[in-house]
Amino acid sequence: MKFNFFEKSQQVNQEPATAATETPTQLLERLVGDPTFLPKNAEIKKAFPYRNEGAEAWSKFVRENQHIHEVWTEEYIESLATYMRGRVERLRILGEKYPKILEVGAGDGRLAHFLSEKGSGAFNIVATDVKNAGIRAAFPVEDMDYRQALQKYKPSIVISSWMPYKSDFTVDFRKEVSVKEYILIGDPMMTGDAWLSWGNLGASLKDPEEVKLLAKETPPYKKDGFEKYNLNIDQYQICRSDSFPYDDTKHSRTTAFIRNNK
Repeated sequence: MKFNFFEKSQQVNQEPATAATETPTQLLERLVGDPTFLPKNAEIKKAFPYRNEGAEAWSKFVRENQHIHEVWTEEYIESLATYMRGRVERLRILGEKYPKILEVGAGDGRLAHFLSEKGSGAFNIVATDVKNAGIRAAFPVEDMDYRQALQKYKPSIVISSWMPYKSDFTVDFRKEVSVKEYILIGDPMMTGDAWLSWGNLGASLKDPEEVKLLAKETPPYKKDGFEKYNLNIDQYQICRSDSFPYDDTKHSRTTAFIRNNK
């Protein structure tokens, strides 16, 4: 089934930075120290200006904040929340009165918090993660691993941001019959497994014969009855593998895997 959202990018009203009087240093301090701060893209660009010191500040930011994989922005959160409102409404039309949304590996809980806030009451997200992940939660995050969370909540939609590299949770997402959709956020070459999670061949495959063999295979998500859709909101994403601020190439993606006919 085709959705208009997948066919073209969501257009978000981009306003100039509201913190016009703040210096790059002040914005960076808020970005690191204030978990309630959801900056606009323009404010991120101001925090890391397009000069040598901007690149140096970004490199330092990435080194010193290992737990920050994705820099959440207002434009990105609004776009993803708009998409999710539409998906929740569709699930309700299909008979799910109260679709449950679960985030696994939620880290500090900021993504679930901001999305729920922008959801305008249309949905709420339960954030879960294991405490030994070593990340201090800024918002409520239940202490449990993703398998426990799937069993407890029986969610309709699962969100996973920056799944650990070379790990794959998606096989368990698809096994849970309640799951109609899961959303992966991150750089497909640095989070999860390129093939098992994303259905991509991956640049890590060096053997030409292995590449040819795998190219003939059906991706795991397709075998399990899911379809893959790029949500086309990566233009609002900024992640730790980006060469920011000099290179506008976006490495992070937001991809939905939807069970057939859902």
